[in-house]
Amino acid sequence: MAKLKTRTANLYAIVGSDEAAVKREAAALAQKLAPAEAGEFGLETIDGAADNVEQAAGAIRSTIAALQTLPFFGGGKLVWLKSANFLSDDVK
Repeated sequence: MAKLKTRTANLYAIVGSDEAAVKREAAALAQKLAPAEAGEFGLETIDGAADNVEQAAGAIRSTIAALQTLPFFGGGKLVWLKSANFLSDDVK
């Protein structure tokens, strides 16, 4: 019987009221988690800033597509949904 190798995905959320600290921590975490062997192709950044529902839906679709796309050179990749302001408790 063949043993299947499973991969797990990790999800990180950096949140807070101090925008500068959140940006600093998120950038540091992205630098740490991005696969070094992939170079600039190991990090895909999706702009999550949205002013309305259509823009928020577009950011979500782009993020899902990035997660489903294989890394450019194989190995791993990091998908960063940056500045996702639609995840809070407002009408968006």
